[in-house]
Amino acid sequence: MWLAHVRSFVARHRALYWSFVVCLMLVVGLTLLTQSRGVVQARAAWGTSVDVWVSRADTLPGQPITAQQRAMPAAMVPGSAVTAAPPAGSIARQHVADGEIVVAADIGVGRLPLLPAGWRAVAIAADDTTIALAVGDHVDVVAGGNVVSADGVVVDVQPGAVTIGVVAAGAPVVAAAALDRSAVVVVRPG
Repeated sequence: MWLAHVRSFVARHRALYWSFVVCLMLVVGLTLLTQSRGVVQARAAWGTSVDVWVSRADTLPGQPITAQQRAMPAAMVPGSAVTAAPPAGSIARQHVADGEIVVAADIGVGRLPLLPAGWRAVAIAADDTTIALAVGDHVDVVAGGNVVSADGVVVDVQPGAVTIGVVAAGAPVVAAAALDRSAVVVVRPG
């Protein structure tokens, strides 16, 4: 019933109907213009974009890094982000999550890629009594009931030996303990 009254009113007052339609179009147009300006302002607030390398998969320490180049807002990019293609044979030094920006500390290259700069690698004999270790494990080296090097990292595992990366200052003590076969590797959580 009310629909019939509306149709009758519109038929008698065409100019009022079209004025309403034009006003409604203006409101919609102004709303869209305001929204698009907001998007432009938000994009400008993030600044320019920077091409960085982003991980394509979850990568554990010791695994090859797979990454792709992606443009990211400069405000989101850490200072040590990798902006050039990672070198061929790059290995993850630490866990890198899928979609994470790859930073210089994530990449290892060379003979012992997990060995941090300034650290030393010491080989320790391993046999059936040695705890099972994997590249990237965080360990302490114990000798004579004392921790001789804390927070080392396993950088290589071979039959009969495990290579541990230790801080340079602790390397002589770990090497001496490895030589006299008193060194024991203790796995740290994390």
